[in-house]
Amino acid sequence: MDGPPVAATMPLPPWQSPRSISIDVSSTHYPCRLRPDFFSPRSYNFVFCVPVPVPVPVPVKYGNDDDDDDDDDEEEEHDDEHEHHHEDEDKDDRKYTKWFTISIRADGPCEVYTEEKPLTSFSDAKLHVVEGFAALGSHVYAFDGGQAIPFCPSDVCKLDVTGRGAYGFDSVSSMIAPKFCSHSFVLDGKIYVFSTRQMNMPPTAHWGEVFDPHNGKWEALPDPPYDSSFTIISAALENPNRILVAFHVSDTWYTAMFYAYNVQHRSWEVLAPAQRNIHPHYPKGSTQRTVTVHNTLYWFTLVNDEVFLIAYNLDLDMWLEGSLKDFGIFYDTPICLFHLDKQRFCLLQTLTGEITPDGNIPWDADLYCIVVDVSHMPGENRLGISLAWKQMFKVDCPYPFSDCLLLPEIKQEELRGANY
Repeated sequence: MDGPPVAATMPLPPWQSPRSISIDVSSTHYPCRLRPDFFSPRSYNFVFCVPVPVPVPVPVKYGNDDDDDDDDDEEEEHDDEHEHHHEDEDKDDRKYTKWFTISIRADGPCEVYTEEKPLTSFSDAKLHVVEGFAALGSHVYAFDGGQAIPFCPSDVCKLDVTGRGAYGFDSVSSMIAPKFCSHSFVLDGKIYVFSTRQMNMPPTAHWGEVFDPHNGKWEALPDPPYDSSFTIISAALENPNRILVAFHVSDTWYTAMFYAYNVQHRSWEVLAPAQRNIHPHYPKGSTQRTVTVHNTLYWFTLVNDEVFLIAYNLDLDMWLEGSLKDFGIFYDTPICLFHLDKQRFCLLQTLTGEITPDGNIPWDADLYCIVVDVSHMPGENRLGISLAWKQMFKVDCPYPFSDCLLLPEIKQEELRGANY
């Protein structure tokens, strides 16, 4: 006897029903005291970059108004030095950056950091770009990934995030050509970088490049077999190692052609079906990284001032969506999404304080960390999202991060400046 349709759910193995606990420790001043066996043995280390605007120095006038005539020569000399200082600053297009590390566990926070003990930067540096980053081994690589026109420099540098070596970034080989609105990821021990927009690139520029840390060289990738002027989706797939790329189909709004680049055979292949529909809420034009778990891709997106998590199952050609409305995520500040373990994900976001009426900026910012469990409900075309725990950290810099990276597995005691 036929009855009403029943919403199907993905069969979940036992590990997809973990213990959950909600920890609101935004006002706690002591380490979390949970039983030792509660914590997962796996710790996850993050490093994030905060660009710091440098205030323009204001010339100081010395002496009283009565002796202005006596100090004319001194004031003119001071003005000349100040003008020369500005000329030097204009020639230096680098930006100050602060670098922070933090370690968490999949099943709970390690320690609470508040006003009395904020996260402090382990390194300060001046970089040409603050948007293109990748974590490989014990190093963070910074490369051209900006949106400047005509182009950003193609310089590349790296920072050792462990206690080995000297502080600061070391130069490495420059890319063959700059990348415009770049996407990047690490696959099979190499860094892949490519432009998501081609309209502003010179005709001789390659679509993408790969960096091999063993020989320190960049190598151009073969161009895709499709118009790559607008890359919609990019992701790193494993087993086998492939780069998934979806290109916008002209004269359509939510349709893309799907291709995969096999890194071993250095060749392109067309997925079947090649032309697929894109979710109407997919964040087209975003530079956020795609989070890949097996053959399912994840992103966060903004819909009417509400943050959603969306997923695309590549094998089933199926889109799913779930709201993050009740988890305290703000839609107007940077967000980074990471996969931790099994069905557990982490979202990190920096929240800056309000500028006071007298123009003063706060001395710190809040780093908001939430961990959620995500289950698939294809019968309802949605994601089931439940809160595992959340925590607020104080950061001794009042500006939001430019990027946040999940580091490869590194021992906590080796992590430079680690807060855990």
